[in-house]
Amino acid sequence: MIETPLRKIDCHVHLLGDGSSGSGCWLRMRTLVQRLMARIIVHEPGLLGMWMGFGG
Repeated sequence: MIETPLRKIDCHVHLLGDGSSGSGCWLRMRTLVQRLMARIIVHEPGLLGMWMGFGG
């Protein structure tokens, strides 16, 4: 039996918080464009906006 070597996958993730749990992790969106982009980023994968401090 010939074994095929496992393929490596290169990936990364982005984590951020809204500071509501006291972790100190948060993202400040200062401009209207930044806030709109954040809403799109949260909406596309089906995340709830209220989890990101947008008030749902």
